[in-house]
Amino acid sequence: LGSKRSSARRRFLSLLSEDRQRRMVSNFFAKPHTVTVLLTCLSVMVSQAFVSEGTFTTAENVKRGLIWSFLVFLLYSMLQPKESLFFRPHPVFWRCVTGIHVTYLCVLVFGLFQDAMDVRKLMLPHLYPNLGVELEERSYAADCRVYTPEKEHPFQNIRDAIFDVFVIAHLLGWWAKAIMFRDVALCWVVSIGFEAMEQTFKHWLPNFAECWWDQIIMDLLVCNGLGIIIGLYTCRYFEMKKYHWTGVSTIKTAKGKVLRVLAQFTPYEWTTYDWDILSSPRRFLATGFLVVMVLIVELNCFFLKYVLWVPPNNMMNVYRVSLWFLFGNAAFREYYQFVTDPTVKRIGPACWLALSTALVEALICIKFGRDVPEFRTPWPRAVVVFWSIALFLFTSLFVWYFYRHTIMSAVTRILQPLLRSAPKSDPTAKEEKCG
Repeated sequence: LGSKRSSARRRFLSLLSEDRQRRMVSNFFAKPHTVTVLLTCLSVMVSQAFVSEGTFTTAENVKRGLIWSFLVFLLYSMLQPKESLFFRPHPVFWRCVTGIHVTYLCVLVFGLFQDAMDVRKLMLPHLYPNLGVELEERSYAADCRVYTPEKEHPFQNIRDAIFDVFVIAHLLGWWAKAIMFRDVALCWVVSIGFEAMEQTFKHWLPNFAECWWDQIIMDLLVCNGLGIIIGLYTCRYFEMKKYHWTGVSTIKTAKGKVLRVLAQFTPYEWTTYDWDILSSPRRFLATGFLVVMVLIVELNCFFLKYVLWVPPNNMMNVYRVSLWFLFGNAAFREYYQFVTDPTVKRIGPACWLALSTALVEALICIKFGRDVPEFRTPWPRAVVVFWSIALFLFTSLFVWYFYRHTIMSAVTRILQPLLRSAPKSDPTAKEEKCG
């Protein structure tokens, strides 16, 4: 039965792929053109390697060699691997994303085996010359007063928090996460969970220290909440939209052709995620594991820039977050398929890459953070007590919700023989004794 389902699924995907190719913008993009791309790439490579010989320094030649090695690997990733579950704007795009993901993972593994100071002062300055200088983390809890009459504006602290550049980053970030999660409960669990992470690690990262009104009102309710609402409305729009795909050649008007080309950058179809967290212990634990991994990726963002001395306004942070948005979309789709489809027995390649990348990032934070004095600060007692109580309540509620009937049945089976073998009192004997 399993082999029949698997073969039927492969036939379905094959037919779906053929249907998608027939509905491409142009027939040219529906064909791989592997030989043409290879010859073009070799021609450009020859012009760069031979014609420009002797005009670059040794350091520049190393950079050019690394860049072209990356481009050749990316070219292979675009042409040869199999299609992912995502199709738009083109399968080549998502193959390219996979190639970038593998390259990023390899770079992380390479960095994991280096010395922290070598990475900070020798390697990263090759990308951005202003790097390699130790940073001072900004604390957002230096002055938590709401009313400040001595300043230029009586509500200057609130005004600074509203017009902070990270407000837009929070909003866009949670819009993107809502599109990936596609579940309001999951969004709020991650949102509240990250605020708990900030309170947990603020004795290590001063950037996590915030005023109560900034953390609860500005971050949690306004930025995160508004981003979640907009993201879920975006999901609802694509869910309710009617999709009619035709090739550009069949459209007569110029306006229609332009709209069809723009529509190529929208989803081919929209899959609604129903995580159904409480349906089974496996589903609950799988979703909980997903939440933990998302929080690890979020924390890596702050710990990486701290241990590598990367300022918040550096473009490396923007590139990493943008790449994780692409990585996360493909990984979430495959993980959802793994969790909800009983015929899928292993996670997909994008999900495997995302899991590996998140863990290697965390290992870099741990290794490079060993020489950071702030990370030697012991855990506050309140943090230890909070997480001890939270772990106890989580375990107790999990066992009670999913296994209370099993536990009660087992207890009943144990007690029944004892109750049957217990001596029963004789009422006639009691009457005789009374008489």
